[in-house]
Amino acid sequence: MYKGYGRKYCEVAGYGVVAEPRCRIMNSYIVILISGQVCRTLTLMPVSNSSPLIHLSRLGKLGYARELFSSVTIPPTVRAETIERGKSDGYGDALALERLESDGWLRTSELLPRSKKVAMELSDVVGVGEAEAIALALEKKERLFMDDLKGRRTAELYRLETTTTLGIMLELLAKRAVTWLDYKKNVKIYGSQGWISGEIIQEFIEKGKELE
Repeated sequence: MYKGYGRKYCEVAGYGVVAEPRCRIMNSYIVILISGQVCRTLTLMPVSNSSPLIHLSRLGKLGYARELFSSVTIPPTVRAETIERGKSDGYGDALALERLESDGWLRTSELLPRSKKVAMELSDVVGVGEAEAIALALEKKERLFMDDLKGRRTAELYRLETTTTLGIMLELLAKRAVTWLDYKKNVKIYGSQGWISGEIIQEFIEKGKELE
């Protein structure tokens, strides 16, 4: 049993629950079962775009994310945006990400030739970092961490599961890696930066309250 993803999490995440969920780790996935049927699979080795990593680092939650995910993979352009450019511009979160890279938790993966072609085509629609992240998630058949709305909608056209920074925070709360008060505080801090609408911030506060 993988603790933290129970009935309440499935309800809050929008999955109808008529029986108590059972969770099992199968390969790189947490598989949530309800009455023997798969409710949802949560990858333990997601691919990420730049913004979720940067925001989680600035909120001080990257260390907590290590409790939830065995590793996070990024494409070369995302590494350049988060670590190389971040260090050049003097951002502390870049150093935090570099330490996680040294520890082996944050991994950079080159795209296969066919994935590079996909990324090149997608770069006409979204940014290069988003395009590479989508292509890499497709290649590895993994969940994608991405905040950009256009990028997420594009990824979903390829049937990729996407999770935002707030979605990751909600999972941390569901796993009890963070407390309700810490979750609420961080959601409000995130919202105060103007990255997302007040309505969505309130929605996630209410979702978190249900998991309290």
